[in-house]
Amino acid sequence: MKKKWRKPGLSVLLVFAVLILFPQQLSAQTPGALVNLIQTVYNDQNGLPTSEANTVLQTDDGYIWIGGYGGLVRYDGREFLNYSTEGKLSTSGIRALFEDSRGRLWIGTNDKGVFLYENGDFTACTAARKDMYRSIRCFAEDASGTVYVGSSTGLAKIEGENLIAPVSVEKLDGQTIYSLSFDQNNVLWGTAGSGTAFAVKDGETVYRFIPGDLNDAENYTVLAHENLIYIGTGKSALLRLTLTDDDYTNHSYRLDTYDTGVLQTVNALYLTREGNLWLGCNTGSGWFDEAMIFHTLDHMEQNTFLSCITQDYEGNLWLASTQGGVFQLAKGRFMNANKAAGLEGKSINTVVRLDGLLYAASDYGLYMMDENWKPVSNSLTELLDGVRIRHLYVDHSQNLWISTYGDLALLRYTPATESLLSITEADGLPSSKVREVIELQNGDMAAATTEGICILRNSKVIQCYGKEQGLDNSMILCLLQTADGTLLAGSDGMGIYTIKDGKVTNTSMEQGLDTGVVLRMREDAKAGGIWISAGSGLYFMDAQGSIREMTEFHYGIGSVFDILVMEDDIWLIKSSGLIIVPRASLLGEEEMTAVQYGRESGLTDSVTANSWSLFENGVLYLCTVNGVFLLDYEHIAPDHILPKIAVDEVIVQQDGGKITVYQNPSSLALPSDTRRITFRFAYLSFAGVPGTVSYYLENFDEQPVVIPADQTEAVSYTNLRGGNYVFHLNAGTGYGEPGEVTRSVEIHKEPGLLEQPSVRIGLAALAALFLVLMAKLILHYKTRKLKRRQQEYKEITDQALKTIANTIDAKDAYTKGHSVRVAGYSLELARRLGLPENEQEKIYYTALLHDIGKIGIPDAILNKPGKLTDEEFEIMKTHTLIGRDILKDFTALPEIGEGALSHHENYDGSGYPYRKRSEETPLVAQIIRAADSYDAMATNRSYRSVMNQEYILSEFRKFSGIQFEPRIAQVMIDMITSGFTLDETGPQP
Repeated sequence: MKKKWRKPGLSVLLVFAVLILFPQQLSAQTPGALVNLIQTVYNDQNGLPTSEANTVLQTDDGYIWIGGYGGLVRYDGREFLNYSTEGKLSTSGIRALFEDSRGRLWIGTNDKGVFLYENGDFTACTAARKDMYRSIRCFAEDASGTVYVGSSTGLAKIEGENLIAPVSVEKLDGQTIYSLSFDQNNVLWGTAGSGTAFAVKDGETVYRFIPGDLNDAENYTVLAHENLIYIGTGKSALLRLTLTDDDYTNHSYRLDTYDTGVLQTVNALYLTREGNLWLGCNTGSGWFDEAMIFHTLDHMEQNTFLSCITQDYEGNLWLASTQGGVFQLAKGRFMNANKAAGLEGKSINTVVRLDGLLYAASDYGLYMMDENWKPVSNSLTELLDGVRIRHLYVDHSQNLWISTYGDLALLRYTPATESLLSITEADGLPSSKVREVIELQNGDMAAATTEGICILRNSKVIQCYGKEQGLDNSMILCLLQTADGTLLAGSDGMGIYTIKDGKVTNTSMEQGLDTGVVLRMREDAKAGGIWISAGSGLYFMDAQGSIREMTEFHYGIGSVFDILVMEDDIWLIKSSGLIIVPRASLLGEEEMTAVQYGRESGLTDSVTANSWSLFENGVLYLCTVNGVFLLDYEHIAPDHILPKIAVDEVIVQQDGGKITVYQNPSSLALPSDTRRITFRFAYLSFAGVPGTVSYYLENFDEQPVVIPADQTEAVSYTNLRGGNYVFHLNAGTGYGEPGEVTRSVEIHKEPGLLEQPSVRIGLAALAALFLVLMAKLILHYKTRKLKRRQQEYKEITDQALKTIANTIDAKDAYTKGHSVRVAGYSLELARRLGLPENEQEKIYYTALLHDIGKIGIPDAILNKPGKLTDEEFEIMKTHTLIGRDILKDFTALPEIGEGALSHHENYDGSGYPYRKRSEETPLVAQIIRAADSYDAMATNRSYRSVMNQEYILSEFRKFSGIQFEPRIAQVMIDMITSGFTLDETGPQP
């Protein structure tokens, strides 16, 4: 059974673990305080059949496989496919998974022995005795490629044609084998019943440790790596045997014991590519670093009864829990030390660093941290406890300026002398509510308040600018001094005030600034202007003072809170995180591209509105509603791991409705009556980094189609001509790195009858004869009653197209007359929109055939009572593509095919089949979209009754600018409210 993965909510998407798991370098930071792992939980709430898992594995092709008592499940990043419930595997109890050196997947079941999965097929392995080797616990492969099996009835290996052959070893026969692993000398290590650890060399037991031999605990699991043998015990201990020679005697190893603290009963051991040894225990999980220092993974959700650990090709860890499902631990690019610093739950407005201390300000006080992220308290933090602080600034003399909203107003704090000066309204400030302070080029300070601006020299107010000086809106949100000394002030409604030589001027809508709220301004010497965040828009003001909006920038949510000007890029900080845009893209000098770092990168909380972040020594300190998050710019470059991609299946539909599904084919031979071929593919990346997929059908598509990776699901081709094709897939990263073509499917379709050369010659001759006769007929009637005959031909055309439309509607018992009505509504819309009469006529005929593609949809789907399933709806959506293909040669009306193809596209780009936005969709399709929707709501359907007019009007108002072009939506509303109705035949063009 395929199940869609519902994106985990906040309850299952968390950030955990310490930075030492995936080391990065941050100057003046303590790795132990920083966290950067994102945990995602998969259970019965979002895809797994049950909230338990015995084993997890990623195969070399990129799929994640999960085994439990709910079945064998394959996960591609979007969907879970349960092979047990699909009937492809005859058991639902899976205990062990293993991929051998040949890329074959071995499946150990709890009740039916071993299965082999290869080339899309499952094969059951056979045993000499049917009662032996039924319950499988583990696998291992030796240097020769032989696969060994541990079961509840002893040790075995795979021989010949998938035969499970016993391996008889003294004192192990009949015992349960829990784990197996080969060392560098091809000696087999394992654990068995009664807590025994053993080693088998050349068929003989060379070591056998029972509880009490190495320590007093039972031995639960073993992992051999080169000359090191790790043994997990039933208590708080990990044993490590270091082989000192190859004799395997009692003097051939050195024993070391390591304490695992609160973690007991080690069920799983895994050595990562980074050299960390992970432990999965009944009471949690943790790891030993390369120095064998132990770290506990604290606070991971449902972190108990862990039975298996693995690492995928991108470095993510996957942990299986028999009581909690499967946990993915992905390396986030954002880090935080909020727990250590006491910042959890604190909404931070601004961050600065001074004298080795980090200062973070919020609406409830000031927080200080040392270089180890340990909270620091002093008289300053005590004074500011509960005080709202909007901004912090460090001047060239190392004074800290604190902008508050309250009686303290503006504070100047000097750490060297611990002196504190409060500057209030009594000292000349326009207001006690201070939003920002900056240092000017001459050493003066400029303060922005809710009642204007003041200039301070030697901490004394020397000049103020308010309403009397020309600040009609004296609520100042931000300040900027440009290189030429001009002071700019962003206001809360009146745009930008320019202060130069004591004179105030205003820059607003006349210069191109469409909104008056200015949140942030940054000068950009390379671009020769100033970047402006104004409300929900991003603007650029050039050296001449002309302002233009960056209309092509559509990344992130909400307003731009802060702007950082970098060497080649502009960093824009929004609620959802950081967006890095090349300067040339914003200026329109190259195609718009951007890289986003947000939730998928480990930023689990929203950025604080209008906050000031800090960029220092290559590290971005981001202010959020839940503390401070760090992004190490020097290490956010991609890991250069190209994503994997796979064709899940190819679905072939023939005339008559016969459907054949092929799993992961490399080539296909299609019969001539193949109507549709659908490729379902998956972007197999689990790192949370956005990517792209491009695909094209060689000998059909003119160029590749590129789509976001999270939209990869299926693509269909209909009515292909006979011949040879190749379907190509290409995966790319979100950083613009293209991958190599990782999958291709060769296709040969047999030519149909009409594609045979002799048939085509005959049809061409008939067509030529027909054209000659038609030419004579036209010539004959050209001089006799030409105008009357033209009208008759028009009527014939109208009746013929109506007949075709009625034939289409006849397939659907619930939409009789639908196409004719839609054509009538479309014609009326075109008239009211003031389109020329010839355009009205084209729109009318195009609308008549907009649903012609439903000819290719099975009746069972068209006439199904009730709503369609997801799979049925996907088939239904293909009627737009089928219609386009049917009408592609109808050249008399060039846009008739576009009407069939695009009448379900939405104004905002959320429609189908190609998610086109308004500017990409022809007007005729947008008109049909509105007319089609109105008729759908105004008539009875299989799954609901007709809707009343008030509800229909509310729908058109609600979805104006979303589904419908606003002007067309308003005309439709006017039609409805004016009482417009169609007569029995409908209006005529």
